[in-house]
Amino acid sequence: MKKDNVYNTTLPIGRWGRLHLDYIKEKYPDVFMKLIESNDYCAYIENINIQAQIRFEEIIECVEKIEGNSLKLLDGINVIAEEIVLEEIIYKTL
Repeated sequence: MKKDNVYNTTLPIGRWGRLHLDYIKEKYPDVFMKLIESNDYCAYIENINIQAQIRFEEIIECVEKIEGNSLKLLDGINVIAEEIVLEEIIYKTL
């Protein structure tokens, strides 16, 4: 388990959870502080991370079924999938 000095907690929140938490901290500092102080903090961030990872994998899988699985295409799919997840989940959920 990684020690998170910024938020003073020990929680494996994952990549997507970290991005969402950073977004809230920057754009909605009051909401961020309430979230950190609440008992729902861990479950909320874990849920965001899981939702985002599932969506990311769904997008990759869907495009691979349609377009195939070449390495050149995979790089582009990852970028597109990441942008979709950021817009649909990371920067929208509060």
